[in-house]
Order: sequence, then structure tokens, then C-alpha cells
Amino acid sequence: ELRCKVGGEGANLGVTQIGRIEYALNEGRINTDFIDNSAGVGCSDHEVNMKILLGDAIGDNELSMSQRNKLLVEMADEVAELVLMDNYRQSMALTQAEHQSVAMLDEHVRFIESLERAGELDRAVEFLPDDEGIDERRSAGLGFVRPELSVLLAYAKNSLFRELLDSDVPDDPHLTKDLGLYFPKAMRWRFAKHVPGHRLRREITATYVANTVINRAGPSFINDVKERTGAPASEIARAYLICRQVFRMAELWAGVESLDNSVPAETQTAMQLKVLQLIKRGVLWFLRSGLQPLAIDRTVAAFEPGVAALRTALPQVLSPELQSEMDRQAEIYAGNRVPAGLAHAVASLDALAPACDIVRIAGAGHFVPKDVAGVYYGLGAQFGFDWLRGASETLSGGSEWQRMAALAIFDDLYSHQTQLANRVLDDAGGPEVVGVVVDAWAAAHTAPVDRVHSIVAELRLATTVDLAMLAVANREIRTLIST
Repeated sequence: ELRCKVGGEGANLGVTQIGRIEYALNEGRINTDFIDNSAGVGCSDHEVNMKILLGDAIGDNELSMSQRNKLLVEMADEVAELVLMDNYRQSMALTQAEHQSVAMLDEHVRFIESLERAGELDRAVEFLPDDEGIDERRSAGLGFVRPELSVLLAYAKNSLFRELLDSDVPDDPHLTKDLGLYFPKAMRWRFAKHVPGHRLRREITATYVANTVINRAGPSFINDVKERTGAPASEIARAYLICRQVFRMAELWAGVESLDNSVPAETQTAMQLKVLQLIKRGVLWFLRSGLQPLAIDRTVAAFEPGVAALRTALPQVLSPELQSEMDRQAEIYAGNRVPAGLAHAVASLDALAPACDIVRIAGAGHFVPKDVAGVYYGLGAQFGFDWLRGASETLSGGSEWQRMAALAIFDDLYSHQTQLANRVLDDAGGPEVVGVVVDAWAAAHTAPVDRVHSIVAELRLATTVDLAMLAVANREIRTLIST
């Protein structure tokens, strides 16, 4: 009836939520009023927090009221830029969630159920579908639509904010050091001494962390990682902040965001989702394998240099199969007008997934990460680890138990590859001649190696691969490691 493709609300309840959902289900593009109008809220938050800090400066006779008012006017454009960037990324989060809404339907449902168990959400009040409605969506090949995802995004941010305030994350020295970035430049250098003592320091930090985690990783991210690790939301957020630094995600995000209106939006979304895959893998790794309790600065210092060195060395250490796949993805991006350097950087992220394992092995054995990587990726090619992980990912969309089993095999395969690399390096005494080391180890363990080769070859030839087949391959690799 509206006869338009896009709806935007410049006031509250320009459209009812039921109307938005109906419009979106009929392929209309619409958010919610609180998404479209959130810049107003963001601007008010900045104004209040800036006035509190400037009030402290006035109290110390560093500033008069008239000077404060003049300064506020001068900073208006920069505040607008900060606020609009928050909104840009919030809309981007919804686009990414919408892009994956069918594949992530069950994950979103589990998030809703967790909120219901905690007494934080009433589906009827928020016009979210009941179980019958969700089954109908699933049967029709539909997920949650953008107005519904907007509601989930808001609940995810509010829930994470509360958990962060109850934790020590806002007091982490890494975040305390960066608190000034919330304020315009003119305030950072003139009144820097007042920033650490801001009376809402913890609330500002918790808001920033909740926004960056949910905007980048999506509404159901925290709940999904909780289910897989048992870690509290505060530690998941800390692991995210570590991962972001170690893999220098800010550079990639800036590169992708700079492509606005010059490449297809679908290409940008695909690149952002590729970055998100590495974030999820990295967060799980730091929660399971990082030195506990996690400390942001200490962990970043331990891993960032090695990961950076490995990123540079990738073209020299990847197996031909992995290199070919990386080049293929880079060509797809480049074909959509993505600059070559950025295209290769994003295309290399899959290969960087085991980077922290490689850096840890190198550090423990006093090896160069590049040499350890040669052994690691060589074993991946030798035993088909990458292909097996890809096969397990395709099986992660069944029932809840099937999903958990497939994810367990996926994680096991990374663990097995790391253990095998350690074993090969220990037996060889080091990675002096990478190819020779891997081949020599395989030749010394002919029977179990041939057994794994045979099973993987058989799986590659199969029309379809199921959990039972992957479980057998997983067991044989575990046997090979223990040989």
C-alpha cells in the first residue's frame, strides 16, 4: 500500500512495529524508530558527558561559563561526526544480521530464549514471533526481518552494558587509557587530566564496549559464545577487545568502510562477514587458550607482533591449495573494484585463523613464526584439515545437537592440527627444512598416516558428508597424534 521500497521514521511510532514487520516481510526496507532516531540519543549522551567534564574544569577555574559555551559550539561538527559513525555502524550491524538471518535463525532464537529465562524479554510485548511463528518462518526459508533484528540488537546492547558495569572490564587499564577518545579532540588535550576522574567514566566505557562488540559481532554473538565456552559476557567482551587489537581489525574495517558508494554494498557486507568469522574464531581461542585471567595489554603484547609477522609471511608458507583459494577470493573482491591490497588482506583472513596457535608454538620452542607456519600449513595440506573443517561447517545448521557436534569436530580439527605440528617439531628438533620435516615425519609413521589419507580421500569422493563420517576422520587423526 505504501508503494515505496524504503521507509524511514523521523519521529517515534511513525509506523507500528506490526506494520514494520509486515512491510519487511513484503520486501520493504525499514528499521525501527529507535534505530532511525538514535543519533538524537547519542548526541544527548555526548552533550551531558562533555558538560560534566567541562564542569570539572570550570570548578578548577580553568574555564569560564562563556568560554565553555563557545567551545561547545566549536565542537558541534566533530560531535556530529562521532555520533553519526556510531549510527553508521549500528545500521551496518543490522545489514550483516539481515544478510545471515536465515542461517542464524536458530542462534537468534536461542538468544531470545536466554532473555526470556532471565526475565528480560516478553516476546508478545516486542511483537517477536512465538514458536509456531518461528517454525513457519523456518519452513518458508525466512529468518527474522530487520525491525525484529533491531529489537534484538537493542536488548543485546542493554544486557551486555549491565553485565559490563557489574564487572571490572570498565576499569581495565587498556580502556581507561582510551577513554579520552570518546571526547572531541579539543577536549582531549586541553582537559586531559579531568578525563580519568569523570564521574560517569565506567558508564561511558561500558557503553562504548557494548556498542563496539554488538555492532561488529551481532546481537546473538555474546549468547552464542557463552553457550560454547561458559564464559561470562564480561570476559567475552575482553577477549573481543584483545582479538581486535591482535589482528589489527580497525585497519580492515576502515578499509572496507572507505569503499562506500564505490563498490556494491553486497561486496562490503561479504568482506565485513569475513572479518567477523576471524573475530569469532579469535574470541573462542583467547577464552579457551589465552593466559587466564585475560589482561588486554599483556595478551596483545604477547601475540600482536607474531601475528603481524605471520600475515606478512603468508604467501611464502601457505600450501598451494590454500594459496589458490586465497587468490580466488581476492580476485572476486578485486572484480568488484576493491583495491588489490585490501582484497588480499581480507581474503587472507581464513588462513590467519590459527595464527595464535602458530605464534604460541613458535614462542615455546624459540622458533620463527614463519617456519612454524610452514609446518602447520604443510600438515593441513598433508591431511586435508582445511577441507574437513569446511565439511564440518556445512553440517552446523541441523538440530541443536547436530550443530553442537559439528562445531565440536570443527574445533577439534584446529586442536589436532596444532598438536600434530607440536609433535612433528618435537620429533624433528625444529623446523629447519619445513617440507622435509613434514614428509619425514609422515614417512616414519606410515600405517596411521596412510589410514588418515585413505579416509580423507574417501570423504572427498563422497556425494554427501555426514557427522558420522567426520567423526570417524576425527578419531583417526586423534589416533595418529597419539602414535
